[in-house]
Amino acid sequence: MRTVGQSLGKPHILSEELFALKNRGVTVSGVVVIVVFVLVALIVIRLAHGSMDHIRVRVYIEAHGGNVVELNWAPFGPGWFGSNRDRIYQVRYIDRGGNEHVAFCRTSGWSGVYFTDDRNVKHVKRPMDEIEALEEENRRLREEVARLKRSQDQNAIKEP
Repeated sequence: MRTVGQSLGKPHILSEELFALKNRGVTVSGVVVIVVFVLVALIVIRLAHGSMDHIRVRVYIEAHGGNVVELNWAPFGPGWFGSNRDRIYQVRYIDRGGNEHVAFCRTSGWSGVYFTDDRNVKHVKRPMDEIEALEEENRRLREEVARLKRSQDQNAIKEP
């Protein structure tokens, strides 16, 4: 039976492990340096991935005739839960027709770029839209002129 003050495990395990590391020539400051080095390496790798991702997304949009206005990392964007190492970005861009879009896209070094949510936030009337509307108006007016001519011809026939 245990008495008051006794523990279940071996006391001073941490200090014994540190003492064993010192005996092998490893100091606490050496371990700290290694941990700091690993953390700095991870941060540098993440920044490099982010830079490559930005280039990849810009090239993708420009290859489709668009122009990137704004590109931001969105770690909690659509599909973040359970993602398979793809990084998510929110991008604002102008497509080749001049329409402004806000989209979320996912990318990584192996998967390429694909959009998970793309909304058109500013639709620009294209000259072709106006030309089509004018052509429709011209067709309607030609039909009206033809109807009026037929009506006028019928009235002329009825008057002797």
